[in-house]
Amino acid sequence: MAGNDEKISSSDNKHIKNRETCKAVMVFTPLLVLIICCCIVTLLGFRKFEYISSYASLIFNKTTTIENVCEENEYRSADAPIMKGQVDTSTDYSSSADAPVTETHEIIFPYYGDCYAHMTIDNKDVGIEDYPVYWGDSDTLLDQGLVQSNYSAYIGVPGRVVIAGHNHTYFRTLPKVKIGDVVTLTTDYGVFTYKVSDTQILGDTDTSLLYYDPLAEKVTDDLIMYTCWNNGYMGLSDERLYIICEVVSKQYNN
Repeated sequence: MAGNDEKISSSDNKHIKNRETCKAVMVFTPLLVLIICCCIVTLLGFRKFEYISSYASLIFNKTTTIENVCEENEYRSADAPIMKGQVDTSTDYSSSADAPVTETHEIIFPYYGDCYAHMTIDNKDVGIEDYPVYWGDSDTLLDQGLVQSNYSAYIGVPGRVVIAGHNHTYFRTLPKVKIGDVVTLTTDYGVFTYKVSDTQILGDTDTSLLYYDPLAEKVTDDLIMYTCWNNGYMGLSDERLYIICEVVSKQYNN
């Protein structure tokens, strides 16, 4: 009898443990599901916030002016001196010139984070007009406008100017650019005009269009604009859309 009592007691204990386990599962499973759902909603909400913030930046920064750029530049002090310099440039890009002429002009070198140019593309479908161009390519600057890589040539200096932007904000309409479109970069020291000559889609590891040789006998002098390429879709991409532009004219103030 004692053995039977022990078996019954052991069986009861197992039933009690199973009931307790079931209760714990019933309590914690919905809680776990709720936590997972909250995490998903939070992540989606954050991505949506970034998306909306980017468009807000596009709207509120479109009228950004070049004057007093140091006032809103967190990378430099307000009393930083203006950096001016002389640059030698040739007119061999001009089809109207009988023979190339070397000229010397004055430019203003930007500090990292300066908005030192505005871009306009002469194509109503693209809608890029007076978009701010910042010297530097941090995530913060990308949220404020177009950015110029600091391993490319200063605007107005012979060399390759490389300008990038997010494909969901400032360069979202870049795929609408057509060969022959005119691109104008306006700075405090001059106006520089380019014409679209080619477009290419390359993998994100292909950086062949991002660099040039400043010591070459004939320095590559052009403008490259690029953004992520998703064929019209949002999100990350392993391809880049490149717009290649040739120099049309360079008009310096001094």
